Amino acid sequence: MRDVDETLQTLELWHNQYASHYSQMNPARWLSLQQKIETCIVPLIEAGNSAAPFKILSLGSGSAAELYVLLKLRLEGKIKPFRYIGVEANRAEHHELCLVYVDLAAQLACTVGFYYQDAMLFQPEANSFDLVIFRHPLPANYHEGTYGGVSCDYWPDNDWEDQQSVFTKMTHKLSEWIKPDGHVFLSCYRDWEFERMHTLLSRISFPERIHYQDFSTTQDINRVDPFGSHYYQDGYFSVFKIDREKLSRRTSEVPERPQFI
Repeated sequence: MRDVDETLQTLELWHNQYASHYSQMNPARWLSLQQKIETCIVPLIEAGNSAAPFKILSLGSGSAAELYVLLKLRLEGKIKPFRYIGVEANRAEHHELCLVYVDLAAQLACTVGFYYQDAMLFQPEANSFDLVIFRHPLPANYHEGTYGGVSCDYWPDNDWEDQQSVFTKMTHKLSEWIKPDGHVFLSCYRDWEFERMHTLLSRISFPERIHYQDFSTTQDINRVDPFGSHYYQDGYFSVFKIDREKLSRRTSEVPERPQFI
């Protein structure tokens, strides 16, 4: 394997060329994402079963960003080997970057794979992942056909009832894909997205969080209307542990409409 410093330089080069919008568009959020991965995800990987690599499923646009951080930590010897599957939007500019990641991961005793155009066909085995990274709002990236067996023909931005229906289906799918003792890492960059997803995931999860950042206390100097496309100065992150018993009761509950800022 090449010298670690040289490999890190190559990784930085590819990241800056193909995924720089994550770090340059919003440096504060990029730093926050790296910090939350180190404080939330790394302990899960390190506490995992040493007999089998920790398996991660990253859903939605931007999965390469988290992988970049994880591979960098692996290069620096801070985490154990892991297995990673990213399900991305159809973005050609990420393809070459991810090929580099796949090659680098193999050198680090890790396994990495991606779904792009074939994301509709993604059907993972039940109870197969230790961690699912659930990004902002997932079905938005898949406007045609089905995703993981869930119809996502459209994304109703302003209809809470319809969004709740899609999220309910997705959270049930997550509970099927993840191991009984697995976790969900919720990652958003707008507070209204975080609020909606957090509200629904909280209904099927234990109340304990490894980390929870309340968006209402975030120092946000560029707040715009809650349905705007502005990138906030920080990200919103939370880790959940699936509660199977609560999930079984979920279908009989009527969701409350969240209060948007």
